[in-house]
Amino acid sequence: MRALNSIRNLTKTTLSNGVTVVTNPSSSSVAVVGAVSGCGSRNETASSQTTINRSLTLNNLAANGTNVNSYVDRERSGVFGTTVPGNAAAFAENLVAAVSADAVSDADRAHALAALNAVSSDKETVCEDYAHMSGYMLSGLSASPYGTTSGINETSAEDVLSFRREALAGSNLTIVGTGDVSHDQLCAIAGQIATNTGRVAANEACQFHGNQLKDRNDFEEDCWFRLGFYVPGSDRPRETAVFQVLAQVAGEYNNAIQHAQHSSNPLMKFYSAERPIRRVEEAGHTRHLNSEDIVSFKGKLTSHSDCGLFGMYAHVPKAYAGAHGYIEIATRGMGVLYQMQREMKRMWKGLKDHEIEAAKNKAILKLYQKYSNPTNEADLISQGASLKTITSNIARVSKNDIEAAVDKYMYDADFVQATYGACDGFDAASNRMRSRNLLKGGLGLEVGNKQHY
Repeated sequence: MRALNSIRNLTKTTLSNGVTVVTNPSSSSVAVVGAVSGCGSRNETASSQTTINRSLTLNNLAANGTNVNSYVDRERSGVFGTTVPGNAAAFAENLVAAVSADAVSDADRAHALAALNAVSSDKETVCEDYAHMSGYMLSGLSASPYGTTSGINETSAEDVLSFRREALAGSNLTIVGTGDVSHDQLCAIAGQIATNTGRVAANEACQFHGNQLKDRNDFEEDCWFRLGFYVPGSDRPRETAVFQVLAQVAGEYNNAIQHAQHSSNPLMKFYSAERPIRRVEEAGHTRHLNSEDIVSFKGKLTSHSDCGLFGMYAHVPKAYAGAHGYIEIATRGMGVLYQMQREMKRMWKGLKDHEIEAAKNKAILKLYQKYSNPTNEADLISQGASLKTITSNIARVSKNDIEAAVDKYMYDADFVQATYGACDGFDAASNRMRSRNLLKGGLGLEVGNKQHY
């Protein structure tokens, strides 16, 4: 962890063609080389340019045994290769050649469409896209990085290549290397990339809409949902750190984990039923376990450069089943939504000092775990971000910081709620949550549920 916290050999060079080369050489047994574009679906001038671009690069990349991975995002996209010592320069040559490819084939569109179809089965990504589609409607942030079927099939090659020549060239492109890499070699190779004329499109301010989106699927018995409040982005790192901590206050749970009843997170305790009793009969029925009501949930922060969404994501099994232990809530899905809402409300009713400290430790530990992966480390370096600064900001978060941020961005504030699957019964949730349930002295759904206190 101390090694990760202090990057000693970081070197950064901006070439005459505008490309930035960033390296952190070390004696690592692997080398990671990546090409990262500062443009994503937020910057598109036509539909699905980002995901077609990624496919175009990958289809023209001669990996030669190198482990390749990639991502697309609303503000960034990247392709990385993890390779053996001594092979970094060869992979970098292949990567630069692939980035410079200038023709869109049917195979590229098929690859992008396959990626879209694959990610469509990831309901967390689906809910995240729906939350952005609804919360930032008619703005750049509303577009999914994975594109659309019509966009992938119908966006012209001219539009794709025009965007590509800006997004993957010059000042919009960073070549990054970590481990067994040579900065001078990467600079020489990156010098072959064409220059560009500037950003594809500026990141315009995206207006946020408190909103609700439901995609009902009658073939699904489960429900997935995402709640999101509008919060600051990475350009305000001290405030972002507050919501990184609050995401860990909420916790992260799935019903396969053991001993969650001992967590510092009340919601995790609630869904692990607190007592590991195998069988207690009540009126002839096996005792209900709260873990039956949930598959997974997490506190979730999605950050962009100038804004973000903070809230909860959850997966509810058989969401139309009857709710257990509630007077005026009929369905399991609505019961779980209510528990999520109560957890959000608890954040401004007052958090205990020990759970804030525990959440800070968890947030820092998860960051270290994430960036111990050499590819993630390379991506962090390409953004010009410092793990030491990020973790320092988290460590400095105080109870007063949390109370001020929650009062400013969450208390009686608009939010977006996106649901997929068996989502009937969620209709009144948003209005009730804003106007009654989440006011500091509000009653709302808690009128008939005093047994939870």
